[in-house]
Amino acid sequence: MTDKKEMSGASAPGSDGKEGVKLKRVPRPILDFACQLWFGTWIVVFLLILRFLLSLIHSFKALTSKSSPQDARSEAQRLCNKVAIQVFRAAIVLSPWMRINWRETRAVDDKTSGKKQKAMTLQEACEAVGGGKDGGPTVIFMNHCSFIDSLVAAVKFAEADCGDIRFLMVSSLFDIPLWGEMCRLIGHFPVHAVVNKKGSVANPLGHGGSHEDFRINKELQKKETELMASFLKPGKGLCIYPEGTINRQVRKGERVTSLLPFRYGGIGLAMQYKMKAVALIACGCEEVWPWGSPIGGVPGEVDLVAIPVGDLVELGETAKAASGKLQELMEREAVALYAERGDRDGGNLWMHASLGSALLVFWGIMIGPLTVFFLVAMSLIGLGHALVRVSGAATGRSGGAVFSLGAGDGKHMKTE
Repeated sequence: MTDKKEMSGASAPGSDGKEGVKLKRVPRPILDFACQLWFGTWIVVFLLILRFLLSLIHSFKALTSKSSPQDARSEAQRLCNKVAIQVFRAAIVLSPWMRINWRETRAVDDKTSGKKQKAMTLQEACEAVGGGKDGGPTVIFMNHCSFIDSLVAAVKFAEADCGDIRFLMVSSLFDIPLWGEMCRLIGHFPVHAVVNKKGSVANPLGHGGSHEDFRINKELQKKETELMASFLKPGKGLCIYPEGTINRQVRKGERVTSLLPFRYGGIGLAMQYKMKAVALIACGCEEVWPWGSPIGGVPGEVDLVAIPVGDLVELGETAKAASGKLQELMEREAVALYAERGDRDGGNLWMHASLGSALLVFWGIMIGPLTVFFLVAMSLIGLGHALVRVSGAATGRSGGAVFSLGAGDGKHMKTE
């Protein structure tokens, strides 16, 4: 449990830093391009593989399960989540210039001793998500600084065989080919955001409006909340980005000196279902997947720090009050992490330059086989769907064999 006194203490190191300080980075376009091309290639390959495997898992469960369609779908989503995380973990392993560090000490100093405070170990964080001693569901609140945030968190938690974690993500991400279909099959929950002025949900600040210039479509979100309620059981966890969008300082290429104002809808949900909370602070995700880049894979390091929060009601009686205290806690840690980090720049430049050159050559050799693999994978996907339909017709089972996977509906997979 986080001490309330800690949240009202002196500012963290670096919190008095000047806003608008640009991060310094050695320009290396060829190296970055080589590494991103390598990482992006594996992401596309793995998404194609997952598209086939996850559909197969759902089809198998729908045809063989003796339980209700809803239970069969829930079990299929759990298995899909485990498979997807391990596959993406392989993508990180195959890109060793992207390092993910789990810190067991916080960047904020203890007020009395002056020493670094202890953070949760990876095992402790996973035990909390797995239900811990109380056996209830858990919510993870994470700051948002890059598109790779969720991938980094999920892959790291998978190292300790964590519980079943689902992410809340803006509904527009479900429209992305392959990625959106994968998210539906896993069972991630869309957040139906509506921008009040000109702009897009993916870039709500692009029209010059404020952070609060988008709202939630309550009618659509009500259905997702009902699905979340059925999901929230012991051993289950939700990961929520209370900022609602990627930090605007990251968008400008500046050092983070504050977090965006927390939106307290997700905090209210966690309080309603009496979920135990863990604060997860990430630093450096924006280096390995920079804002505005179509794909990640840039050499860099990511630091993760987990802080136990416990019962949100102890931070405040209302979601708004608890949100303010939670933001103060996470902001102090994030600012201290970025200040401690300084202008760290992707490790050994010469090692990465040599590796990047080798990757360009290797990727050129692989492009032929990858093209063949793509064609074969698409053929297998089509064959798999055909077999499922034939099997469904032969067994006389109509429920669960056909899935709604059309892009743009922003809804979960459903059975007919």
